Amino acid sequence: MHIDYAILTHPLPERFVEWYPYAKPSVMLPDSAHWLDSMQRVINDDLPGWVHHFSTARDADTDAYVGVAWLGLSPVTPELGHFGWFLVEEAYRGTGIGREVLNRALAFFDERNVEVVMLPTLLSTVHARGMYGRRGFVDLIAQQKDGRCWMIRGPESHFERHFITDGPISIGPMGEKDWLAFDYLLNHERLVSRLYPVGLTGERRVISLTRASEWEHGAREIAIRRGERMCGFIVVKESGGRVEADFYAPDESLAREAVRYMKQEYGERLTVTTALRDERKGRVLRANGMRQVKSFREKPFGREAEEGFAVWRPA
Repeated sequence: MHIDYAILTHPLPERFVEWYPYAKPSVMLPDSAHWLDSMQRVINDDLPGWVHHFSTARDADTDAYVGVAWLGLSPVTPELGHFGWFLVEEAYRGTGIGREVLNRALAFFDERNVEVVMLPTLLSTVHARGMYGRRGFVDLIAQQKDGRCWMIRGPESHFERHFITDGPISIGPMGEKDWLAFDYLLNHERLVSRLYPVGLTGERRVISLTRASEWEHGAREIAIRRGERMCGFIVVKESGGRVEADFYAPDESLAREAVRYMKQEYGERLTVTTALRDERKGRVLRANGMRQVKSFREKPFGREAEEGFAVWRPA
């Protein structure tokens, strides 16, 4: 058996497109229609703002593709990368093909100075998670209730060097180029935000490919940027004449601009719900014309203990 390994990008070989498993309804689970749509768009190069690559293994004797991993990059945040949708055909497992596909994928990232590689996976994939762990990936978020896990590989200093910076601040609609940074921020361990409008009470998700459909709550996201780079975000949900909101910003200057933007856009309709333990956010809200109107306690999703929350409105 002779295996050829390659990194592919668009335009993709026709044989690879015909084989690619994650764009087929027969492979995806029945409740994964949003992922199926996303991966079909990936294989068709129909996601602006992304550059897609695939680490592949092909059986040279049969000319059949037998292994793959998707590698996602963005020109706006070139030091961030996504790794996922990793598969080796069952007949070829246990032969070292998966190990080589993974090694070549990580070498590809390293050659392009990608500092942080993000990896969504499942707790049940014990063998694969072992491979990831031996290559520097660590669990950042493990959700026992639904079995999902978020792993990350990269230096701790990355956050400060790339997301707490100087420069002009702008706030506006989320664009295709923002989603990879959004995944990173949404799953970052420093995110205290409850994201009340979308019901993420302690749970965080990967939504860069599925976009807002993954929230399933009719909410929308607004980007807070420095230059072209998204450094924070606002989540809003409008219902019955009211606007529920929450936001995440890694420093106080971004947080102040987020509060000013929300007040200007929504006025007296605005309600912001925050975790009481997020003292910095409370301080910024109060200093920028918001008042706490009530507090409450509840058990966030996936947690055992209750947590305190505060509700804020314009003063």
